[in-house]
Amino acid sequence: MEIAKLMLVQNNSDNNAEQAVSTDEALNSVLKKKLLVRDAAERGFVIDDAEIEQSLADIRENLGVTDNGTVTKNDEVQKLLKESGLTYSEYEKAIEMNLPYALLYYDYAKLLYEELSQKQSDVVFGDEMVDAYLETLLTELKSNS
Repeated sequence: MEIAKLMLVQNNSDNNAEQAVSTDEALNSVLKKKLLVRDAAERGFVIDDAEIEQSLADIRENLGVTDNGTVTKNDEVQKLLKESGLTYSEYEKAIEMNLPYALLYYDYAKLLYEELSQKQSDVVFGDEMVDAYLETLLTELKSNS
């Protein structure tokens, strides 16, 4: 559960967001991300393991992660790891869980906009559009459970 909360905090620009993250918010956020990845795959958008590994390698390089898992180039990540008690390896697992979503998001949003604008002339492209659609998928998932 802490990794789910960390994933939500990572995406929130408010530095005090961690205190405001409830378990339900964290679970809903993770479920929406998984729903986006699943829905994107059904539409033909897939991220393969090589893309994930390359992204993780790029992140490690940008953070200056040493062989023993020490972050040398990013004070915010160093602080987050220290305060949360997570190792870099645990932190990277949260990133890895989020990568398919992050890598698919823009192309998915464009496709979703094209689809929705065919049905609704007033649809506005953006994060709120994607979130509203994912909220609909989440509601359907919960009602079918």
